[in-house]
Amino acid sequence: MSYDLYFTSPPITSEQFGAYFSERSLYTIGNGQAWYANEDTGVYFSFDHNDDRTADEESVKHSVVFTMNLYRPHYFALEAESEVSNFVQRFGCSIHDPQRTGMEDAPYTAEGFILAWNHSNEFGYRAILHSDSASDVVHVFATNALEKIWHWNYFRQERDEIIAKDIFIPRIMFIQHNGLVCSSCVWPDGITTLIPEVDFLLIPRRDLAPKTFFSGTKEDMCIIPFSEAVATIGQYQVEGYEFNAYELPSPETTRPIKEFVRQLKPNDAVPPAAIAMDQVLNRELVEKPRKG
Repeated sequence: MSYDLYFTSPPITSEQFGAYFSERSLYTIGNGQAWYANEDTGVYFSFDHNDDRTADEESVKHSVVFTMNLYRPHYFALEAESEVSNFVQRFGCSIHDPQRTGMEDAPYTAEGFILAWNHSNEFGYRAILHSDSASDVVHVFATNALEKIWHWNYFRQERDEIIAKDIFIPRIMFIQHNGLVCSSCVWPDGITTLIPEVDFLLIPRRDLAPKTFFSGTKEDMCIIPFSEAVATIGQYQVEGYEFNAYELPSPETTRPIKEFVRQLKPNDAVPPAAIAMDQVLNRELVEKPRKG
């Protein structure tokens, strides 16, 4: 199931289509399609060019159609909206939105897009969760927290340029730990990092890994609850982010931080399984049809 938005006029040529998307980041262009995929956020969708604009009774006459899958985290629409708005503004597009609460043939608005997507997405949750093929295991996270994580990841590279320091800004990821969906980020080898408050820190060690007499340093991985690091990094808390965040000294972290990382015990068990961003759904939207 998908949300589809048709761009009906003016006619857009394949040359115009290709030229426009070739200048935009995060798109892969081929076979009349511009495929958007953001590795930081996990969001993806497509714009497809239509060479044959002839419409029959059951189709919509259009040059381009935007398509985004349903049964996805709500922030997919937040990220997609700016891309759709830019496309509409660039070409002065008229639209056809066939969703039940869609904009129909009215002028495009951001509010109308978000409303239509949210309604369609909620329908997708109901349809899939009530189907016979529904999975028994559904990964969920609170909507408010999902949006904060999306916001952190979406602006991660922009913030790196704004901070203008030799500092690592990690992407927040999801892992499964003891049957629970947990947030996590990588803090490599105790380097200077802007660390968001997540459930777990994943700390790969190379320079700070234990040394043995025979084999020297052996790279390993430490996985710790965030709470275990607070006593060491708490003094570096900074304001202005979606979460409590900790900006470690630059260009190098302090000796106490390095010693903290060096003394950690490596994770010898099977590491927690990573969960794809698009597979962690809104808890509220999952629970709503299950209660009905």
